[in-house]
Amino acid sequence: MEKALIPEGFTRATGGAISHRNRMARYAQGKHVPRDDLVERAEQVFPGSRPLLEHPYWTIIDPDVDVTANSAAWLGALGSEVRNIVFKTRSAATELALRRRKLTRVTLRQLENRGTFEALAALALLLREARETRNDELAFDCAHSFWRVLLLVLSSIPFVTHLSEITELAGDALLDHVIYRGEQVAIAKAHVHIHIHEDLLRSYCLYLEDEGKLKPDWRSWVRERLLLIRGTKGLEFFYALRMPTEATDELRDDDGRHVIFEREQFARFKAWDYLYDSHRTPRSFTEDIITFLADDEGHWPDSSTPRQQNSDSRS
Repeated sequence: MEKALIPEGFTRATGGAISHRNRMARYAQGKHVPRDDLVERAEQVFPGSRPLLEHPYWTIIDPDVDVTANSAAWLGALGSEVRNIVFKTRSAATELALRRRKLTRVTLRQLENRGTFEALAALALLLREARETRNDELAFDCAHSFWRVLLLVLSSIPFVTHLSEITELAGDALLDHVIYRGEQVAIAKAHVHIHIHEDLLRSYCLYLEDEGKLKPDWRSWVRERLLLIRGTKGLEFFYALRMPTEATDELRDDDGRHVIFEREQFARFKAWDYLYDSHRTPRSFTEDIITFLADDEGHWPDSSTPRQQNSDSRS
């Protein structure tokens, strides 16, 4: 790639060995931003690269850029599908006026259903606005939706090759500053595990890049993955793929709520066990977690004991 873009950066040293400046490594690490002429050349050689580099998302997640002053311009650059969700139209006598819809969980779910990079950028913007107005509950809801769409976007090309970097950047710049009722989002710390999330989704879901006759279209693929991420196909998926959080000192000081939080965290790890060992686990995660959460001592049901079958199914 570098040789195609910057052939003048390659030279042949004494002895015939080829040396180069390795600029791409510095670009990939975010240490340098390519010049406009290089961006233009890259667009000619690799069509589609420039819009991604200049996408509003990278500015939206920058905490040093004023969200109030730029939100209208950012939303205007995110495409009609996102604008139709965020804005509502009203017929006027001589013009069509646009107004922002009231942000609700329905709005967030609609953006999740898009599953695109534009939807991810819109969720980042809405999250920043919620934090700006100190609406912690709404910011937490936005963070949940952002995480779900992040799991979708990172599974597609070209993002899939930079899973860890994009996850860590999103956490450090924006998501991990969100706190609600003592729970703090912890996405940056989860960047080392994001590949496990992707492997799990690939194990149970359609492959977007499948070139066979059953290759799914984008919307079908998004819908199938969301069924897993939202837990529609089983509570074990909901727990395993839920947004990572950690307890703050405020939550740790509240013994009752902290016990519940710790149980939820334990259930998350157990969900991974059930999904990866599903062929060897004769138990139902749904039944076991209900039993676990209801147990005063917090004991997980014995994994060596198969769940009881219904009398109708007995021989």
